[in-house]
Parts: sequence; structure tokens; C-alpha cells
Amino acid sequence: NNKGTDLGDVMMLASSLNTTISSLNINPIKTDLVVTIDGPSELIFGTEALLYVDVKQTGPISQGYDIQVVIDDETVIDEKATGTKTFEIEQMLQTGYHKIKASITANDYFKQNNVYYKTLHVLPKPKVLFISQKDAKITKIMDTVYDVTKKSYMPKDLKAYSSIILYNINEGWLKANTEILSDYVADGNGLVVIGGDNSFDYGNYENSMFETILPVRVGLAGKEEESGMNIIVIIDVSGTTCSAFGTGSANTK
Repeated sequence: NNKGTDLGDVMMLASSLNTTISSLNINPIKTDLVVTIDGPSELIFGTEALLYVDVKQTGPISQGYDIQVVIDDETVIDEKATGTKTFEIEQMLQTGYHKIKASITANDYFKQNNVYYKTLHVLPKPKVLFISQKDAKITKIMDTVYDVTKKSYMPKDLKAYSSIILYNINEGWLKANTEILSDYVADGNGLVVIGGDNSFDYGNYENSMFETILPVRVGLAGKEEESGMNIIVIIDVSGTTCSAFGTGSANTK
């Protein structure tokens, strides 16, 4: 059984009905191997492609096999191996589509599953606009994944950018650009706001028009409504909860 109700549940039901179940265990008499490739179908340029080539075997032990993995026209694996094994490939690829082929040569029963094909699409780095009034070290990390354009002002044309990142910007600067940012987000583009000593509650975001764009409310934590009670529930599940403590004839647990 490899589909439907779990076999253990069937056994429980049969036991409750006092029913006998007979099982048939079929052992393979032929050796067969299969190769597959596991990995992403899309990748951002500059990110290393991590691929896993799996070879699985059933039946009696084989005499071994030759495995070859080719990415486009370049052979990255060409060696001999035996039994079930996983081959790991780390490859930096250019933008565009890439064809990956894994094949094994073996004296096994089915030849149809000895070849596996996979395509990988490497996309260009997304263009993002980073707006800050001062230099930020975080852009050095972002450059590895994104095509970052750094500005201290809001450009007139934002169509080229997939997302805008605002770094430590106060409400005074945002007031003149809130409508532009609101339309930009409404069109399905991204907006990331990074805080600092000149933003959020320090930058007068609270109750501003810009706050309506954010998925959070700005301000200190507090209660929505005044009430005379605060409740905190603490559950201790450690082993010490069953230990005896105190002195006298009646210990408390």
C-alpha cells in the first residue's frame, strides 16, 4: 500500500473487527538504478546554483555505474560510483536559460530512467532604488543580490525599479513624496522602510499620511483600551515542576 489510508489505520480497524490480514512481500529480483536532479528552476544572477544529483538503486547490488552531469556544454561530473549516492554541484551561471543533463551508464533493468533533464533560468538582478540622506553600509550586502541605485532624492521616473528602499528618512522629506510612494505601491511594486534615529517614532511617522502606507502602526507599545486588569499566563513545562520543595510533612508540588 502506497496510497490512501495509512496501513497502520487499516490494521487497527481490522483488529477491532477481528479480521485477518495477509501480506505479500515482493522482493526485487532485478537491479535497477534511477537518476534525478533536484534544485531551483529560477535563480537570481550572482547567486550560486546549488544542485543535487541523486542516484538510487533497488534490487541486488550492481557492479557500479558511470555518472556524467553536463551543464550546457560543460561536463561538471564524470566519474564511477556504486549504490545509492547524492552528488552536490555548486555552480555560478550567467543570465539566461541553462540545460542540465544527468546520465548514468549501468547494467540495470530499465534504461528509460538513466537520463534526467532539467532547465534553470538565471534572471538578471532586480533593480532597486535605495534612498538615504547619508551613506549606509547595508548597501554592500544588497549589491550581491540586487542592482542597487543610490539616491538622496526621489527620481521622477520609477518604472525601472522593482522596489524602493527608504533608509532612516524623516516625515518632513516623506511629506512631499507620500503620494508618489502610495501610487508606486498601489501598482504592485515593493516598498521597504529601514528605521534609525531619524525615522518611525523618532521621525514623526505617527498619524502622518505616510503611516497609512505601512503595514504597521508607529508608536510605543500600549493597550488599545483602558482597563483595570492585565493578565499574564506563564506555563512551566520543565521537569522541575514535578519536584518536591518546601519542608514539613506536606510538601507542595
